Amino acid sequence: MEKLKCKVLVHGLHVLTFVMGNRDLSERLLVFAVSVGKVVDRLPRSTFGRQIAWQLSDSGTSPMANYEEACAAESRRDFVHKMSICLKELRESKSWLRLLKASELLSAIKVEPHID
Repeated sequence: MEKLKCKVLVHGLHVLTFVMGNRDLSERLLVFAVSVGKVVDRLPRSTFGRQIAWQLSDSGTSPMANYEEACAAESRRDFVHKMSICLKELRESKSWLRLLKASELLSAIKVEPHID
């Protein structure tokens, strides 16, 4: 399996290096996108439910595509930019899932596994 070495820098300071198979993250993002799709399909068709569905569907599926784009980055800067988009979208997804849990539109049992 091909390995990907990633260094995490915060304001230019090295804080973490990790190595993983590059397909590991790709597969996890695919599973997350499918899970988000299943949650979205269970939401009520109310105005609030549709708003959360649209936002969560968008933010929950884009990290998968952005990661694949990052794997084909044209430069280190391009890679970092695309990975930062992935992170932003995942953070946004987490906030929509938290709102979904708080709003009780779906039971906590259906939402909880996707938050962490």
